[in-house]
Amino acid sequence: MRLASAFALFASAFAVFPALAGPASAGPAAAPPLWSKALALAAAQESLVPGKIVMHQELRSRAGELEHFGDTTLQVVPGKDGDVRAEVAAASEDGKDVTAEARRRQQEEEAKAAKRAKKTPQDDEASVDLGDTPFAPKMRSKTTVRETAERRTVDGRACVVHEISWPAKDGGRNKGRICLDEETGAPRDLVFSPDPLPKHVSAGKTSVRYRDDAPEGWRPRDMTIDGEGGILFIKKKFHMVMTFSDYLRRPAKP
Repeated sequence: MRLASAFALFASAFAVFPALAGPASAGPAAAPPLWSKALALAAAQESLVPGKIVMHQELRSRAGELEHFGDTTLQVVPGKDGDVRAEVAAASEDGKDVTAEARRRQQEEEAKAAKRAKKTPQDDEASVDLGDTPFAPKMRSKTTVRETAERRTVDGRACVVHEISWPAKDGGRNKGRICLDEETGAPRDLVFSPDPLPKHVSAGKTSVRYRDDAPEGWRPRDMTIDGEGGILFIKKKFHMVMTFSDYLRRPAKP
């Protein structure tokens, strides 16, 4: 199983980019106070997007032996009408440079997406897919959040643990927990899995960590996706880490 094929198998189950964008919406009634603060914080950062995304992927056997690995660097650049798009800056598989092939695949996928857009009107969204996370405007009214009695310290900050769930992209719901700063409401980390798991996936978890230091303010720092699954007797483990940096402001729409 090639690295790209394995990635497609597992990544279909999880959001790829943590969302920041979009204006605030009402959300469910009687939302926990810290969650309301978190939504307000996300709305204030609606135009912030990572200028650079570095991805490291690993495919391992069921016994844990490394079979394939790959690294991709995406550069985010201004697109049309105030949107932004991610371009492949560099890519490698098992130590071999495959940048040209990755750029060709990206062009093919963009051409297919353009054809689909002509047939089916799309929502007004950026070319950088921010994913169906609980911060996405269309998800906020469908997200359920419950404060728990559990407390954790994340990056030196006292946090209140909340249970959280929201609709998964392909049906079912994403379920997990989110740690909110007990003073500011800023999300510090989010851990979730889709329920039920997609076909051929026997285990999967996504973890997102955030930071709020100057000058950009609150934004995602990195995301880790771990999955396990396969077909018949072929079982694989997948691990991916995405690091976000060089944040920039999305250009204003004309």
